[in-house]
Amino acid sequence: MNHWRLRPALLLSLLLLTVAPAAASTLLLVEQGAGWEDNYLRLSDDDQERFRRDAAFQARASALGSWRLESRLYLRLSERLNPEWRLTGAGNLRLYEYPENNVKDYQAGMLYLEAWKGRQDRLRLQWDLLHDFYLRDYRHPDRDLYSEARFHSHTLSLAWNTTRLNPVELTPVLGRLWELYRSPFPAYDLIDSYLGLDLAGERFGVSGQLRYRFHWRDNVGYDPRAVAGGGFSFDSEGGDASAHEQEWRLQLAHAPGRPWLKDITLQWRLRYRRYLTGETGLLDPVHAGRIDRRQYLLCELEFPLPAGFSLESGWQLEWRRTGGDWSELSRYKDYRDNRYWLNLKYRWYRK
Repeated sequence: MNHWRLRPALLLSLLLLTVAPAAASTLLLVEQGAGWEDNYLRLSDDDQERFRRDAAFQARASALGSWRLESRLYLRLSERLNPEWRLTGAGNLRLYEYPENNVKDYQAGMLYLEAWKGRQDRLRLQWDLLHDFYLRDYRHPDRDLYSEARFHSHTLSLAWNTTRLNPVELTPVLGRLWELYRSPFPAYDLIDSYLGLDLAGERFGVSGQLRYRFHWRDNVGYDPRAVAGGGFSFDSEGGDASAHEQEWRLQLAHAPGRPWLKDITLQWRLRYRRYLTGETGLLDPVHAGRIDRRQYLLCELEFPLPAGFSLESGWQLEWRRTGGDWSELSRYKDYRDNRYWLNLKYRWYRK
């Protein structure tokens, strides 16, 4: 594991802790965990069979399932400016590593600044980064060989939260994501703009959140002139991937108040994506008429330990079902992935 990548962030956190104003409240959260994914490349049943028999397919991946290590550092500083206004800033760094399949290693980060007015209103500006994320190997657009499809993305979002509708919290949000791919796949570049609304509340000791997002995904890298007259390969994502997507998420959490169980969280998500290509099924069978339904089920349990530590155990099931003009599409795009993990967490808080 490349601990050296985490060391600068830890040093920065210690520095911020030492220079933070005495009146500021500080939260430091450190996590180290490990887990297992049984289909970390999100391959269909058909592609799993190809993976087993074709040495050129997913050449740098050693197995369909993989162990995963996750390191996380989160730091939040909050300062009261006056009796009415409070300012909060936070940063989050995550490192994901696959010891036996390091082709999949990637990093994620987040920074936000939040202005609070009393206890009823707050405005948040947030930046998210996903670095060096590997999807899988796709057929090279110009040569008969497989190449890694990797991208990095960054997202800017603005959200306003109010509790004036007590007992319900209301949070409208808008944002834009830029997803940029390395050569030879710049045709996959896209811009995703979205609007959404979160509703949150608590009843009978159970806190709940309902989230909705509507996305406009514009495949800005796609150039129909570059593929005119070209052949189609079922292991390529070439084509116009512009789409509309709706996303729903329902989350329930409960703190039982038991000495052996700190928290339990249940979550369901649905992403419903309708592709908008103007190409025919002959030119773009991967996207013509295509509808994706990707769902997630998650369960997490957190167990308290002494001295600010806790242990988190979780499971997530993700699956995708597709349909489109091409009758064979689901054969190559449907998949199922189970993930299990165990994280050791340390939480330090100063008022």
